[in-house]
Amino acid sequence: MPVASESATVLPVSETTGSNTADRVVSILLLIGQAVVGAVLSFMGLFISMASDSCGASSTCNEGLIGAGVATPLVVVVVSFVVSLIFTIRRLAAGRMAWWIPVVGTVVSVCGLFLGFAIASMGVTPNA
Repeated sequence: MPVASESATVLPVSETTGSNTADRVVSILLLIGQAVVGAVLSFMGLFISMASDSCGASSTCNEGLIGAGVATPLVVVVVSFVVSLIFTIRRLAAGRMAWWIPVVGTVVSVCGLFLGFAIASMGVTPNA
């Protein structure tokens, strides 16, 4: 039986294939894409404040709910990006596939925008 010399370097199987490198590149590109989409969603979240346009004239409003609706997309975007970044780095460092984590984070961010719309809508009650 041949014996490996001490100077020989034996790489794990995951580091010898190109899929690990491709996963790293794709994961980084998707994290950048998540940051860009998150910035756009946060900007769009500012427009939720327009839900208060009819307050006083034709509807009764709860300013606290409208404010929470405006803040929700920003908070969800930031939290989902930070969580995605941490888990992506941990999985890449462990040699596991991580490309799907930024995709899930982006979907969560989009859901945060719709949640913000729903919260702000609950704060506006039309007068009968």
